[in-house]
Amino acid sequence: MRAEARMGLSSCHIRTRHYAEVSPTGSLLGVKTIGARQCVVPTAKRGSVHEFTRRSRARMLRRFAVIRRTALSSSLLVTLTYPRSFPVESSIYKRHFHTFSERLRRTFPTSSAIWKLEFQTRGAPHFHLIVMGVPFIARGWLSRAWYQIVGSKDERHLRAGTQVQRCRAARKALAYAAKYVAKVSTSAPNAHTGRFWGVIGRRNLPVDYLPWTLDTRGHAGLTRVIRHLACSRSRLSTRRRFNAQWVFCVGSRGVVLVAWAAGLPYDALPAFQSVAALPSDDLENNQRGKANVVKEIHELSV
Repeated sequence: MRAEARMGLSSCHIRTRHYAEVSPTGSLLGVKTIGARQCVVPTAKRGSVHEFTRRSRARMLRRFAVIRRTALSSSLLVTLTYPRSFPVESSIYKRHFHTFSERLRRTFPTSSAIWKLEFQTRGAPHFHLIVMGVPFIARGWLSRAWYQIVGSKDERHLRAGTQVQRCRAARKALAYAAKYVAKVSTSAPNAHTGRFWGVIGRRNLPVDYLPWTLDTRGHAGLTRVIRHLACSRSRLSTRRRFNAQWVFCVGSRGVVLVAWAAGLPYDALPAFQSVAALPSDDLENNQRGKANVVKEIHELSV
């Protein structure tokens, strides 16, 4: 009786709904189910964050997947480091970074960024940022801003405390995010408490996300495709069962797969007609039009 009271209003009558998730100009292809576990009473409580887990890494990479590839191809890769003497308390370096993020938003009002906190071998914290919506950041402004915020009074920190470089391709930005930014590190000190990644300027983040309703058969077919893609890209043994719910996929190809899973003619999907003529990001010199996309859907249905 007490368990039922804690659960409150029952939602067991809610019908299970299946969705496909795709980013037409990004890199997301996934599936989602709503209403399957509504009767489960939550028992765990969210506590303090002390480590960067694999689930947190997956959420961070999924955030990168819904960003437009054109925005990633012109993004800036920024690194902020500390000098020889660095703060140990998490409240201090978190305050430093918060001040820097506020200065960045004031100087560049249209900017947005995804940041990641990482710890070096010596135990010093440093931050990786992928900044979007900014055509250029002067190295001098970046160095002075971080130097003044930290207040180290070390000239070597002013010269070598920051790095900034432009990303020339979306593939490079995603590879940088997967290899360096989203790296699961075990060198975090025990005294650290707080998030390891986040978003600056969430309203300006160039996100492209499109959900589409699927039936049970279409959801199962698209789920198998996603799991096969995840299995083919893994270096582990193929005997392992993959329960991936999303993968990185070029937007135009993801649209083709979602249309195939929906089981509808391409002309009957007005939501996808505007993205059908989008060129493939991997074939910049060979743009694919609507006729090629319809041909691919027909081949998949056969």
